[in-house]
Amino acid sequence: RLAELDDEARRVADRTDTARSSRATFREAQREAATGLEGARPALAEAEAAAHRLDGLTAEQEQLSALVAAAALLPAAQAALAEAEAGRAEAGATESHAWARLSRLRRAATEGVAGTLAADLTRGAPCPVCGSCEHPQPAVPVEGAPTPADIEAAEAAAEAAFAHREQADHVVAGAKAVLAGRTAEA
Repeated sequence: RLAELDDEARRVADRTDTARSSRATFREAQREAATGLEGARPALAEAEAAAHRLDGLTAEQEQLSALVAAAALLPAAQAALAEAEAGRAEAGATESHAWARLSRLRRAATEGVAGTLAADLTRGAPCPVCGSCEHPQPAVPVEGAPTPADIEAAEAAAEAAFAHREQADHVVAGAKAVLAGRTAEA
């Protein structure tokens, strides 16, 4: 039985030596881990700072992409404004010509009134303008004098040209607003 106990004591001693060795190894590993952890803290801080910078750069890149997209729309908005301004200039010229034509027709009609009235004079009948029954020098009717219908048509054309030019003004204002918005985005 003593031999068994000696064997058992040796086994316990071996296990104790193994446990002591394992404990020493564990403590050494623990010290190394603590040292490694202390050494890893600056790297971790640097990695966190890099991640933060990356977030900022990603946001900046998204903003720049949006600006590039907005800037790409500027030429179309500028072209639309130029087209609208050209349309307004054409509408303004048409309106000017329409009002000038109406003015010429009214002037010609006024000048032709005397001839029109003289054509209706009857010898011995009173003049509708002055009341005289004698008509020594009646005015000669103007050939091609505008009729009231001609003047009405010219008035309608001038009013339509005015409305068209006003609409062109609104188109230009809209195009300017779009361009201003695109410019602000870019």
